[in-house]
Amino acid sequence: MLNSMDLNELAKLLAAYKSGGLETSDAVERIKNLHFEDIGFARVDHSRASRQGFPEVVFGGGKTRAQIVGIVDRLVQRSPNILVTRTDEGTFGEIRNVVADALPVDGDAVAMQQSGDPVHYRRHAARVKQVLHQILT
Repeated sequence: MLNSMDLNELAKLLAAYKSGGLETSDAVERIKNLHFEDIGFARVDHSRASRQGFPEVVFGGGKTRAQIVGIVDRLVQRSPNILVTRTDEGTFGEIRNVVADALPVDGDAVAMQQSGDPVHYRRHAARVKQVLHQILT
């Protein structure tokens, strides 16, 4: 089932196709990637927030700086809020090149919030980090 965000994205895509701004093969690829997008080193979930009630969390542990930034770059095109965990200051700097208003959270996490209450989002970020720490240790 498509939510309103998906329908808006699909409407834009179809308008671009109809106007000739998008080739058939590109339109098919974008429709295929409406919910999930395979970028080679990761499968990016563009619909997590609508399914789970909380935006995508990028687990930075074990990923290169380029991979983390690549995932964030793809997510930020469609998701207003993203949390990156297990990252470092250098990766944060690279993320800031993609999302200028990214914020550090609790030392090793980065939050990108383009909508909603910052206090509420930071509270969620702290809880997600706590749960991940319990699972991974």
